[in-house]
Amino acid sequence: MRTETRHNALIRSARSGPLPPNWRQQPLLRGLPWLALALLLGGCASAPLRPNVNAQVLSAPPGRAASGAATRRTVVAIARDMLGVRYRYGGTTPQHGFDCSGLVYYSYRRAGWRVPRVVSEQYRHTRPIPWYALRPGDLVFFRIGHGRFVSHVGIYIGDQRFIHAPTTGQRVSIAHLDNRYWRRHFVRGGRFIDTSGSARAPSSVFEGP
Repeated sequence: MRTETRHNALIRSARSGPLPPNWRQQPLLRGLPWLALALLLGGCASAPLRPNVNAQVLSAPPGRAASGAATRRTVVAIARDMLGVRYRYGGTTPQHGFDCSGLVYYSYRRAGWRVPRVVSEQYRHTRPIPWYALRPGDLVFFRIGHGRFVSHVGIYIGDQRFIHAPTTGQRVSIAHLDNRYWRRHFVRGGRFIDTSGSARAPSSVFEGP
């Protein structure tokens, strides 16, 4: 697909660099086929950028209270094992493939935590985290196209890198937050688990972009 080729070429040609404190205010790229890109990454359900303050975040199996750091390391290790698995809309297993939120769902579930299935609920049920405070195992959310909608998610693995299921015709891979494309579409990070291993309730005050 020509649009997908332009999308991939943009990512390959983007220069790497540190994220300055004001990078979120930089002008958006002009001339990109926003609607087509939104469709390419549309395998993950979108969500308006608003919190759900009454929702329960997630739960661990009875009698299990692994530390937050250990759980996040496990999530990252599981996600790494999925590198190379094909993208499939609605997919939640390595046998059938993953979409972006399906990879998150599978990785956390294998680590012993029950989390929401779709990106809209994953966004609403995580504690907002700015890019400079991300820890391995946190989620990273992106808005592709116009409007206030989250449409893509990945699992942060450290060093400004994240694992995700990109789009149709591609496979689970590692991408970089300091890539020009991804940093312009970054909304925020999200955290399910604190350092004690407990579920974190969403903030009562919206901390979006």
